Amino acid sequence: MYLRRDEHHLQGYGVPPAAIAKGVETALKTYSAVRDFFSSGGLTVNSDIVRYTHGQSPPGSKVQKCTRWFRIATYLDLPYLPNKRVRGDSFNFKLEYQYDGSNLLSVRILPQEKGSSTLYKSKFDITFAGKELSLPEDRVAVIRYYISGTWEKWGPISSDRYKIEGELDVGADGSARLNIRSDDNRVLADPMTNSCPITAPYVPVRKNYSLPILFRFNKDDISETYARQMDAWVAGWPRETQEKVASGDITVHVEGFASRPGTGLYNSNLSERRAENTKKILRRSTGSNTKFDTRAYGAYRQNLPGLFDVTQWIKRFLDPNKYDQAAVIWFEA
Repeated sequence: MYLRRDEHHLQGYGVPPAAIAKGVETALKTYSAVRDFFSSGGLTVNSDIVRYTHGQSPPGSKVQKCTRWFRIATYLDLPYLPNKRVRGDSFNFKLEYQYDGSNLLSVRILPQEKGSSTLYKSKFDITFAGKELSLPEDRVAVIRYYISGTWEKWGPISSDRYKIEGELDVGADGSARLNIRSDDNRVLADPMTNSCPITAPYVPVRKNYSLPILFRFNKDDISETYARQMDAWVAGWPRETQEKVASGDITVHVEGFASRPGTGLYNSNLSERRAENTKKILRRSTGSNTKFDTRAYGAYRQNLPGLFDVTQWIKRFLDPNKYDQAAVIWFEA
């Protein structure tokens, strides 16, 4: 993983920059401030530029670029109106990233002067620190920006200071998710604008043994029909293969999927429960020492070499309103 740190200091009203900070690879702009009689404030943003590669790119893949915008805003109580708040200062940011389905080639967050508030009675500091969220052996690289900062507002009688924290996750499949929290919910984030094409990961694996398990739409429980099918599948393996699986010499992979409806996080959790329930049923036939590798991929298409596309099979033979994408069991003997 490659990191570089950008620092941006915007004080008061924007005026063409007069200085560029040293020791940072990208130019940093410092804007002069129009001073208020009481005090002056400003916006300070520290952000890592991230590159995180997992080594394998999908065959024939191309690097895609994505630009998304988001806004972080402060909220103030309305005098004499309990439980009523109005938006105060707000700050616009641009998220840029390049991805190919497996790797993140460049991710950066840039504060936008246009449309952002001018600060002269308050101070807003925020840091986006990039870290790995996925393991090197995972098929899709994911990084997380850990967000931290403070908002200080100065009044004629007293001053207030609020702590900010949150996460911004960016995946090499093109996905991104933002969450901001703060003391007393004084600082919150608007949803990110637009979305980017989702690119499925490359899975360079031959599957000598594989079995898809279908689920009712939005459900994670295994039907009796598929439980019996799993038992029959295991019983049909050669004895040597059964013994190797039972002893843990062969790793059995269980991958959970979901269809497109629903949010990314919801589909991810649903596919995880499907994979775990599939593993639980399968272990009854293979034994307690079976070694499993369980993965959840949410709404990724099952476009995997050596395994027919379950999605197309569902569309062709089953009612798509009743059945969903599958969990897939596979291993190499």
